[in-house]
Amino acid sequence: MIKLQKRVYLVFLIALYSILLISCQEEEFEEYIPEEKELIDVDFSKTQNFMYRRDSKGAIADIIPYYYNNQFYLFYLYDHRGVLPGEGVPWNLLTTTNFVNYEDYGEVLSRGSSTDPDLYVFTGSVITKDETHHIFYTGHNPHIGKQAIMHATSTDLINWEKDPEFTFYADTRYYQDVDFRDPFVFYNPDDQMYWMIISAKYKQALGSASLALYKSSDLMNWTIEPEPFFQTNQIHFMECADLFKIGDWWYLIYSDFAATRYVKSKSLNGPWITPVNTQLDGRGYYAAKSFADDKNRYLFGWIPTKSNGVDNGQVNWGGNLMVHKLTQDENGDLNVSMTEGGYSAFQDLIYTGDVISLSNKDNRNEIEIIDQSLPSSYRLSATLEVSGNNASFGVLPKAIDETVDAYGYIFDHQTNGLNFGYVNKFQTNFSFFNGLFNTLERIRVKKYYIDILVENETLTLYVNDKIALSARMYDLTGDKIGFFVSNGNLTVRDFKVYSYGASK
Repeated sequence: MIKLQKRVYLVFLIALYSILLISCQEEEFEEYIPEEKELIDVDFSKTQNFMYRRDSKGAIADIIPYYYNNQFYLFYLYDHRGVLPGEGVPWNLLTTTNFVNYEDYGEVLSRGSSTDPDLYVFTGSVITKDETHHIFYTGHNPHIGKQAIMHATSTDLINWEKDPEFTFYADTRYYQDVDFRDPFVFYNPDDQMYWMIISAKYKQALGSASLALYKSSDLMNWTIEPEPFFQTNQIHFMECADLFKIGDWWYLIYSDFAATRYVKSKSLNGPWITPVNTQLDGRGYYAAKSFADDKNRYLFGWIPTKSNGVDNGQVNWGGNLMVHKLTQDENGDLNVSMTEGGYSAFQDLIYTGDVISLSNKDNRNEIEIIDQSLPSSYRLSATLEVSGNNASFGVLPKAIDETVDAYGYIFDHQTNGLNFGYVNKFQTNFSFFNGLFNTLERIRVKKYYIDILVENETLTLYVNDKIALSARMYDLTGDKIGFFVSNGNLTVRDFKVYSYGASK
């Protein structure tokens, strides 16, 4: 009788384990169903740098976005790359309504002299009060040795007047004065005060990252709060902080010299929660800040160039502007997807592919290259259906044939990672693309909907309208698309390629 009870109990445990295993698998592989994309107006007569905007002579660094009178004002730090004489960085300005067509106003906030605190006009923020626009920005001069918070005003967002009387440095009772920058100003209706958060080094927690908090009733007179607004010992400094609210959730975006990340909270007083995937892109997209129009919120960052224009070159400061769309999951996590402008700019369908089926079980990459030459700029969409818990698979956006290296976006189910690197029949190689990584942990499924935007050497992959990974390609010269799989099975469906232009 006892043996029978044990046997029945063992059968019950096995059945229970099987049910739990199946339910976990079903939860892990919940299918994502994409929504229909909104199309907006695009002026197709303008073709230069239509998605990854860059100045023809210099480069775009930290973007300071602002939305006013139905258009975005994108101020940015202009890295002149030797075009301008001497030291220093000014703010330039682009305006746009669709993130495809831009109006370039050039320099709008000039750099100071070699003896001024703002020889380098570094990152800040824009706010409007009583029809006067205010910029609060970082003044940096390496010859002075400390950073200042400075101020300028305008009535039209284009012509700015500096306010040299408004200059303050870190309160050294609480903070070091060497790293004290990137002021972000917003009005807090709950406190009925303007708040300014500043990237700083709190003396009581050196080696950790802090955001100082100042408050004001009029934007002109600011009082420091003795305790930091935010402090973490996970990193040593936070750059380009940005704070906003969607629904019930507050979001704090920052960059940590590697990637742009975020935390979330139901209250400005915390606690702040680190999501499963804290990255908003990979290492190839930096110093991103956000702003919203009347409907949506967008993320504005830059994709760095590399020295000498080669894959193994040193990563530069500054590059091309790239805009993502931000949305919110039910649990408050942020999603990153392509903007409406990205879809709308590439509507000219130039290729529709047949269903592709690939299989491999011996650690090699089974590759299929599509025999169709593509333009230097295009949008690709496809559905990737995969099986195999250890499968590695992906897309090759600039391929020649299966025997030589091609650039590849690599989905790795064994590590739950999404990487960018070189792929050929025998191996993958990430050595020139250290840090171009995102995680599949919160979106791992059997079916992935992908969109890729390619413009010359710059590109971005979007997966299930939830994560993105941007990169840059220099060395390889292929003009075909390929797909691959290792240790699993891959089926590619709904494969389409669009060029820049209206639907025909």
